Amino acid sequence: MIDPRTVVRHLLGLTRTLQDVDDLEAQLKAITDATLALLPGEHASIRLLDESRTELLCGARSGAGEDHKPVPFQPGEGIVGWVIEHGELVRLADVCDDERFAERPQQGFAVRSLLALPLHAGHDVIGMLATVSSESDVFTDEHETLGQLLANCAIPPIERTRLKRLALMDDHTSAFNRRY
Repeated sequence: MIDPRTVVRHLLGLTRTLQDVDDLEAQLKAITDATLALLPGEHASIRLLDESRTELLCGARSGAGEDHKPVPFQPGEGIVGWVIEHGELVRLADVCDDERFAERPQQGFAVRSLLALPLHAGHDVIGMLATVSSESDVFTDEHETLGQLLANCAIPPIERTRLKRLALMDDHTSAFNRRY
């Protein structure tokens, strides 16, 4: 069982960071760091859909493989892409038992268990938060709930950044507007 005081302490620190830091990448990194602090696993990442909704961009990574170049994924590709396409979480005790899993040896870390959660902004899926472990069957219902809470923490900074960009740029040309 996860110690509730530890959870609250980490979540308070995370919410302070999300309020105090203006940089989206730093905010997303704080979320992946908190994910590894609160959930079992060796790697956590946030991936966001690009503006064309055709590619998953790496927003932040923490833990094992952090120093490796992020592996590209498209919607529908692998479990990561499946979560984006279907907007549903995936919790796997062993990725070897799931045909959706796309092995990527160049990622720099082993994957056996996986918890991947969609990031919902309104009715749209805009990305996902994932954490993985090299051991099988490490994620529980409690971890799933805590992961959903962490995924929800990612939405406000992403939306603030999007709204700020929309306020300063023309939506069609991407040129700066009068307000800029």
